[in-house]
Amino acid sequence: MDPDFDVKIKNSFVRVREDIQFIKEEVEKLKEALNSQNKENLDLKRGVEYLKSILNDIRSQISSISIGNHRVVDDKRQSMTINDNDKQLKFLLENRFRSLTDREFSVFTALYQLEEELGKVTYRDIANKLNLTEGNVRNYISSLIGKGIPVARERLFNGKTIFFIKKELRDLNVMADLIEFRQNKKI
Repeated sequence: MDPDFDVKIKNSFVRVREDIQFIKEEVEKLKEALNSQNKENLDLKRGVEYLKSILNDIRSQISSISIGNHRVVDDKRQSMTINDNDKQLKFLLENRFRSLTDREFSVFTALYQLEEELGKVTYRDIANKLNLTEGNVRNYISSLIGKGIPVARERLFNGKTIFFIKKELRDLNVMADLIEFRQNKKI
């Protein structure tokens, strides 16, 4: 029997013990990171729920705004509430539009203008107006929709896709405000 056999076994167990300790430490670090991530996720969920509730409040208040002779606002208090609602809605829109790149904003404004001129707007219409490829326009439109900008698309029976600005935004007539906001943002 090898006289160093006991020493070799001891050293092997020491290395195994060190490896186990290292693994335990790594598992603890991963647990801490996971707990931290879970807390961040909960905070984000709470934030999303809060924003959803604000958006629902704004939507319900928008639906109560005067249309024709129905729901005519004749109370000063109601008039102030509508102005506050407009301010809140503009604030939400500004936050969404703040995240847009210059190119995304130019695609949005082109869509807005083309819709006024043509009614139905396709990828090709926007691409021709901005001298872009249709593929780039597809990406920018998807990005706008993903960022919560009120752009909608509709697929026609002939396979073409048309785009339009959602009625809620168009009814607010805030395009001039958005352009001014973007210009002020750059200053």
